[in-house]
Amino acid sequence: SDLGAVVAEWHEGQRRGVEGSPYFFVDGEGFFCPALRIRHVDGRFVVTADAPDRERFLAAVLELASAS
Repeated sequence: SDLGAVVAEWHEGQRRGVEGSPYFFVDGEGFFCPALRIRHVDGRFVVTADAPDRERFLAAVLELASAS
């Protein structure tokens, strides 16, 4: 792989506000891991389901798909 291309994409992600992976852009709106809520609490990660964000993400995807 081309290190320069990887670094350029990393900088583009920073510019666009990418918070981590997986990160999706749907019609200009960003979604970080839309099925999960990941937090750092007392020195450890706490991962829970994030139904509202998942539903918002799916609605945005379906709206975009129906428009095309």
